[in-house]
Amino acid sequence: AGLSRHARSTLKGSHTATAGALTPGSQHTARRRRIICVPNLGGETENSFASRTGATKHSAAMPSKPMLTEQELKAADEQYLLKHNVQDMMGSLLKEIVLSKPIDPVQFIVDQLTMEPDMATQDKYGLSKYRRGKLMDIFGVMDKNGSGAVDYKEIKDHSAKYGGQALTEEELRDVFRDFDTSGDHQIDKNEFLAFFSRSVKSLSNGEFDTMVSEMID
Repeated sequence: AGLSRHARSTLKGSHTATAGALTPGSQHTARRRRIICVPNLGGETENSFASRTGATKHSAAMPSKPMLTEQELKAADEQYLLKHNVQDMMGSLLKEIVLSKPIDPVQFIVDQLTMEPDMATQDKYGLSKYRRGKLMDIFGVMDKNGSGAVDYKEIKDHSAKYGGQALTEEELRDVFRDFDTSGDHQIDKNEFLAFFSRSVKSLSNGEFDTMVSEMID
């Protein structure tokens, strides 16, 4: 079957080991993250207050809801937090962050909220247990002889299968050199993970999953 645009661009233009190298194309240049909004507990601006109460500068002649006092607003906020258990949830997240000290705390919070907590644990590269496992799947596909390291021929074979004509011979050698920081002409697991930890940092988990599927499926 024809290779998708994402997979064709996976190895294209990745001469430097920077975020975005060996990742899908330009649509993945920015991280799209879920933003958690917690109600304001006082000191609201005029606009935010108007938004919450339904009042505007031009609504004097129109029927409107009664204005809430600061005490009523605070009570409503506290009721919301209690109803959704937000305070306990955020307290637990902060505790986990302090205890584990993840390299990427924002991604850690996202992962804690969207997957099993154990999968959110990060390694020394800032990769979650979930992402590390997926990257090791890619490494296993590349490491055809099971030696625990990937040589240039294995990278070339993988590129030919999943990247088509996306890279020239010179470009592929540049990519290999970016991986092989030790200069021993082998890419071990640590070099592989270190490279990809920078490459996938800007991807959401959905985008990351798409990249993985296009590199091994």
